[in-house]
Amino acid sequence: MNATGWSNEEFTQKFSEFVAEMYPELWEAAGKSTAGLDEEDFDTFMAAFEVTTIRRGGGGNAGKGPDWVGMIVGYIGTRDLMEKQRTAVIEASGDISSLLRYGISTGNKPVSVGRVGWKDTSWTVYDHSDKPLFRQQGVETEPPEWAIPGKTGVLFALMGANGPKKAYSFKREWLVVVNEKDKFLSEGPLPPMTLECSWDAAEVDIRMNVPVMFKAEKDTAWYDSQVPVLKAGNIAPQYGLDWVDDSIMMKVQDMFSPEQFLPQFVPYEPDLSKVHEYHDENLRLTDQGREIGPTFLIRGVVDYLDHDGKEREYSEGGYQHSLTLMSNSLRNADSNASIWIDVSRKLVTMGAFNVVKNNETHTYAKGSQVFAVVQTRSWTDTVGDIRLSFAAKNVWASPLRSIIAEDVPEDAGDMGDFGGFRG
Repeated sequence: MNATGWSNEEFTQKFSEFVAEMYPELWEAAGKSTAGLDEEDFDTFMAAFEVTTIRRGGGGNAGKGPDWVGMIVGYIGTRDLMEKQRTAVIEASGDISSLLRYGISTGNKPVSVGRVGWKDTSWTVYDHSDKPLFRQQGVETEPPEWAIPGKTGVLFALMGANGPKKAYSFKREWLVVVNEKDKFLSEGPLPPMTLECSWDAAEVDIRMNVPVMFKAEKDTAWYDSQVPVLKAGNIAPQYGLDWVDDSIMMKVQDMFSPEQFLPQFVPYEPDLSKVHEYHDENLRLTDQGREIGPTFLIRGVVDYLDHDGKEREYSEGGYQHSLTLMSNSLRNADSNASIWIDVSRKLVTMGAFNVVKNNETHTYAKGSQVFAVVQTRSWTDTVGDIRLSFAAKNVWASPLRSIIAEDVPEDAGDMGDFGGFRG
């Protein structure tokens, strides 16, 4: 998958068709192959392809629905929708006969399971009586993507109506502040909502805190028909403000500065001493009575950065890092008080601990001012006090108010001299 949202094969095919149509003589001279193009022609044709095809329609318009413009303001996370079913197969694989006869249950819905074997140039799925259910040609040393290894090495497949189901199916979610392209400047952005990326779109990392345009279809959340969401199965984000008229470009550029955009369009609590009150006033209850904390923006001065992180199985990227923020208002009541924020390794790799100054990326140090989009969750400590945890969805450091770290110290993860924090 490349940045356009096309597969590599699709990209090569479309680029070849473009060169053949636009530069027929040179295409013939190259033997009707991109490999035959000299380096200068290749670079020229690729630039022309980007300007006339990708930006105009092929890549920037990948996917369905209208063009949406605005900013990605948070990374919610990536979920494997098949994990529970796949785990159920593995756990039941010790009793092969029973697994093949009865399958597994997801909720109240039974799912058939077949045994996978290699025979006569094909991967074949068999039922409990060894009757072939499905065949797919392949290579013996390369099991198909739908094959699930059991405890003893036997392969299985979850069966759907038309054959084996994918063993893995990911959904990646982003928090976005956008509106349709022809409405953004006249009506402003809509309130923050979730962009759900499935299929190919789930493999694309979209840049946060910069102007972006993408195609998506508007729908409603599965848990509440009153909550709008955007959905994309194929996405090719296009960055910048090419859609803005030159006459108002400077004004729009100012609006898209994260330092203005985030506090203006994301729910914002500027006073760190009041985040507990904000949580209580804005949490919601599910139909099952579970509390869901609000997602909102805070701002503070960095007091501590854990660059090393600690291994956490359920933190995306396998590690969880920490960031603490303080402010004068917070420390008026407690001189050691700080807001402790959990930051996933995935978010760190996306730049959560970096700042861009003069078009160069640096690691920022304690004493820097950052904005953080967080989601809160309440919990009770050992003495019965109610505490809050803060999970970062986005961290953006202010270039003008950041201190560049000379080097990340070897003991960056050592908390031995950390004076205290507020959770």
